[in-house]
Amino acid sequence: MPADSLAAKDLALPVAIVVGATFLFSITGAMVAIRRHYDLIGLFVLALACGLGGSLLRDGVFIQTGARRHPQGAYVIMVAAGCLAAALFFPHVERLVHAIPYD
Repeated sequence: MPADSLAAKDLALPVAIVVGATFLFSITGAMVAIRRHYDLIGLFVLALACGLGGSLLRDGVFIQTGARRHPQGAYVIMVAAGCLAAALFFPHVERLVHAIPYD
């Protein structure tokens, strides 16, 4: 067994953590898209870039195996769920953000 595959296996995160992080970061991208009044396609593309960008960069730099270890459909489903969650809860989050004083 090559040493590279052992190092990649030792650095691998559980699938639930990776997919959960994709979901949360896609929410942040979708929130920015909603604030800038993007359409649905722009919202999904920005959420996709935010949700997958960090994990693909981490896998490419540190683990160098890419996203081939995890099911690809789970990423897209989590990004779509993040878009839906951001669209549903955006008014509540904005109300809370504006209620916090930044002095």
